[in-house]
Amino acid sequence: MLLYARQVLGLISLLFILQLTASLKANPSDSERTLVIANQNVPESLLLAEFYRDQRGIPEAHVLHLDIEPIETIDYRIFVDNIWNPVREYLIQANLVEGFIESSDDEYGRNSLRIDKNLLKYIVICKGIPLKISRGLELLQFTHDEIPQPFRTVQASVDSELALILQNNPDPIGIIKNPNFEPPFLRFVDYRFSLAIGRIEGPTYTLSRRMILDAIEVERSGGLNGRAYVDLHSQHPLGNEWLQSAAKYMEAFGIDTDIESSDGHWSYTERHDAPALYLGWYSGNANGPAISAQTEIPKGAIGWHIHSLSAYSLADPEVGWVAPLLQNGYAVSFGNVEEPYLEYTQRPDIFIKYLVEGHTVGEASLYALPFLSWQTVMVGDPLYRPFPQNVDHKSTESPYAQILKINRLQKEDPFLAREYALNTFIDNPSIQLAYKILIEFWSGYESEMLINSIVRSITQLPQLKPEEVELYLRIAEGLHSNGHKADIPRITQYLRSKRVVDIRYEQRINALSKP
Repeated sequence: MLLYARQVLGLISLLFILQLTASLKANPSDSERTLVIANQNVPESLLLAEFYRDQRGIPEAHVLHLDIEPIETIDYRIFVDNIWNPVREYLIQANLVEGFIESSDDEYGRNSLRIDKNLLKYIVICKGIPLKISRGLELLQFTHDEIPQPFRTVQASVDSELALILQNNPDPIGIIKNPNFEPPFLRFVDYRFSLAIGRIEGPTYTLSRRMILDAIEVERSGGLNGRAYVDLHSQHPLGNEWLQSAAKYMEAFGIDTDIESSDGHWSYTERHDAPALYLGWYSGNANGPAISAQTEIPKGAIGWHIHSLSAYSLADPEVGWVAPLLQNGYAVSFGNVEEPYLEYTQRPDIFIKYLVEGHTVGEASLYALPFLSWQTVMVGDPLYRPFPQNVDHKSTESPYAQILKINRLQKEDPFLAREYALNTFIDNPSIQLAYKILIEFWSGYESEMLINSIVRSITQLPQLKPEEVELYLRIAEGLHSNGHKADIPRITQYLRSKRVVDIRYEQRINALSKP
């Protein structure tokens, strides 16, 4: 009887293992659902694809080497012959889709793919693959009178066109609504309609490789760590609405968020430490602290400036916004290769909404994209998950992680949040926590002993970064306005001793130094 019971238990265990194995195969990982594309004529492209494959654990068969000239702009015929058709054929060869290629091509030369089953979710495009498709006026022999004139073109980013590769040859002229835009229920997302596309490309191979490493390091350490900065502009209310909505999502998550609401752009004398998330718009050329060499960009940071030609080129670090942001240390950016018109470009608010819910950059990017076969690109690792769920976000060694926790506690119990801030500062003092306590948590009842203790701690820190000078000055100015002047000389002397103060701050320091 006992032997029989053991046999039954063994059979049940075996069935459970088989079911688990079947379940795992039925729900493959993101790595198993990814196709990596490189240019076989560019050695750095091949190296980058191999490096990415190793880092992400992507099956070797899921790397495609295309034979194409390494230029940024190609015409539609070259796109079809050297990218669209070869990718479709390879998807079947690599078992990323089950289906077949029909024998006849359409009027644009595209082969027809009939899909029975799809595994593909992401396409990762490596440096060396063309960026955009030119207007191709020769294709406009087909009337398309129903399409408004600005959209009567095949001009688009290669990435946006490839997002539709599993559809049955959609019309390349004009824009196409993204069926996966802002999905009400994620279980209804169907990647046969549109794929998540990410391009790993910067002005140099080293920079492109760094984008991969930074994303993976952030995931391994628990999540993206830093502050958010949102730069508004009064030119168009819609753009401001998107950015203000994005700021609300970030603040609700617990991220410290600053908003610049003047008609100008972010000043160099404003606070700009640890810009893990930068969102702005309306300036044609990159400028401000986001691309300043004096601003230390957190690993895995996401920078996004909405502009018509923000990704016109990715090869030149001085053109547009995307390349300069990447050059300055950001790991992810978004842009347009040509004029998209504001209503037809990617939505930063929807992207942030899904990102802080724990989705990958690729998923959030796809859900935030209203139209395809158009001008947008997302540059960065689409498998990157900056805010993993069910993780105690970052280690408590980072002041920005501590502040994230403080902000979350503040919503539940302000007293508890203040106590946590004070206790954390005692164990691990930082200028960021001091600012939180002395400026943001100021109650009017701070004792001279508490203030003296905090100021003494922050003026004994061995390192002072240039972007932290603003925090020291704001603390000193806050103490001055609240009548606590005894500790201000300690702060001004500390700033001068570190020799990182430039002329922008001299007037404020001199004013604080007066009796």
